[in-house]
Amino acid sequence: MTTPASILSILNFSHIYEEERFYQHERIHWIDCTDLSGTDGFCDEKAAREIRKRISLEPVRSIHFIDSGNYHYITRFWIEKILAPFSLVVFDHHSDMQKPLFSDLLSCGDWILDSLKKLPLLKKVILVGLSKEQETKIPSEFQNRVLCVDSSHLNLSEAQFSELCGRFPIYISIDKDVLSKKVVNTSWDQGIMSLSQLREMLAFLLRHREILGIDICGECPDCIEFLKSISQNDRINLSLLKFLESLET
Repeated sequence: MTTPASILSILNFSHIYEEERFYQHERIHWIDCTDLSGTDGFCDEKAAREIRKRISLEPVRSIHFIDSGNYHYITRFWIEKILAPFSLVVFDHHSDMQKPLFSDLLSCGDWILDSLKKLPLLKKVILVGLSKEQETKIPSEFQNRVLCVDSSHLNLSEAQFSELCGRFPIYISIDKDVLSKKVVNTSWDQGIMSLSQLREMLAFLLRHREILGIDICGECPDCIEFLKSISQNDRINLSLLKFLESLET
């Protein structure tokens, strides 16, 4: 990925990033979305149009922080800007492939399914760290395009991981709920991945694959009960950012 961290994009929906400091010494594009309604968990058509407008000039080939897991559907708006065949590697404890409750609303629970249906350039999705229960939510019609590494099989060799990822350039999406609660608290149910396991897989991808872009979500709620968790998330964001920057070429 060519100099992705020269500028970060930060999409602030919940005000949570105003309480964090990990980005202070970076060049950032601050995209304030706190004025938008119809965005929390679900994204209505009006909000989707406005979000697309606000990120229209932002490069995909960068590192994007996209708020809590309630806004993970934002990844859909980044990857639809990719103009050549690609694979999507998602670190997440959930499949995000539930059948939509409302056909006209994109949600944090169905955005991968929507992407597979509507983005022909998306050739493969690799889901890393999901629960076995979540694996059963993948519709059979997409099982030939979706590969899963559930939370009980995280210690893959580089050869195994390489085979899973295939030959296409890759977009990476990280939901911190893939990590153990011992590492960070996202307020969602979480996986068991350690930070070192996540780093090992990210290091392999950045060293051996063309990376089209990266986004990170999984912030905790911005409220007084989560003050400790906000500090944890800030530290993990900084750790991931510095780690990714150290791997750039």
